[in-house]
Formats: sequence, structure tokens, C-alpha cells
Amino acid sequence: PEWSLSGDSGVISDKGVYSAEAVGEEKVMASVEDFIDEALVTVTASSLSVIGIEPTEVQLEAGATQHFTVTGYDAAGNEVAIEPTWTVSQGIGEVDPEGKGQLTAIKAGAGELIVASKNIAARAKIEVTPGELSRIVVTPETKEVPSGTSFRFAAMGQDQYGNEVEVIPSWSVTGGMGKIAVFGRWQGRIRQRDRRGADVEGGR
Repeated sequence: PEWSLSGDSGVISDKGVYSAEAVGEEKVMASVEDFIDEALVTVTASSLSVIGIEPTEVQLEAGATQHFTVTGYDAAGNEVAIEPTWTVSQGIGEVDPEGKGQLTAIKAGAGELIVASKNIAARAKIEVTPGELSRIVVTPETKEVPSGTSFRFAAMGQDQYGNEVEVIPSWSVTGGMGKIAVFGRWQGRIRQRDRRGADVEGGR
């Protein structure tokens, strides 16, 4: 017989061997002279072979969100329904608990969003940068400094998640107990008596 197909879901050899490829329905037909018969073939997706994820690489500011789309495929490229599980490496973010693929960036740094189903996984590269300045932290919070000596304080900016944000602070002192330089070094004042018995304040 001569073999033929009505569609493009598969291919058939001259010996009648049908090889399924794309999901769908088609007719397999055999003919000899003026005689013909046909059979209906339904091609279904096979087992999961690969997971596609989009986007595959993103850069997010802490606090921003990104939605990811995943699709399962069999070895022939047909879509396969999946129930994915989501994980995030390096603690850089959180995925919504309903598993809909929305990531919220939290911790500055590099990591991956990993989606898996039936031992098949896909990964997207994530880079998180600090968010907007939310507060300034001065260290140390308290400090005893002997009169006439100096000590350098540090000021660090942070976003709402505690990621460090680069800042150039303006320094000031209350109480008149000393003075502070533009780079954060505090200088205590000393009190001494001059020859005339007057009180004089000075720095050292």
C-alpha cells in the first residue's frame, strides 16, 4: 500500500510505521489501486522533558517585583501541564506563596530563581540592588570620649530591608560638648584656666 497523512502531527514510513511528533489529530490513509482506507490518530503530549522560564535574567531594586512565566515541554516541544515549585537562592527575594511566579526582591546581591517539577528544573539569574534610602544608622550609638580626644563616627544609609545605601552625610553636634568634622571625627572640648583666672574653652 501507499501511505499518507491528512495532517502534520507525525510522519509515516513506506512500511506503515507512524512516528508521532506534534499534539493533534490526523488521518492515516492506505491505498492500493482504487481501494483506500483510513484510521484516526490522536497525538498527545508525552512526559515532561524541559521547563522554559521567562525572563531568564533580571536586575531588580530591593522592594520591586517581577513576574515569571514557566512552560513545560516534552521531548518533541509539545506543551505539558506542570505544577511548579519555586525557590530562591541566597535569600535575595521571596516568591508569592500561591506559586504564581511573582518574585519580590529583598536582599542585595546575586542569586537564582529556581522552578522545578518532576525532577526537571529551570533557573533565572537575579541581581538585586539596594532600594531607596529609608534611614541612616550612626555607629556607635553611644560612646564615651575623654575630654580633649577625638573619635571617628560612621554613618551608613539603609533601605527598608537593611541593604546598605551609599550616603554622604552632613554632621552636627548638639549640647556644645565638642565639634565634628565633615568626615565624622568628633573632637571633645577641654576646659582650662588662664593666668588671669578666666575660663577658656579650646580644642586639642
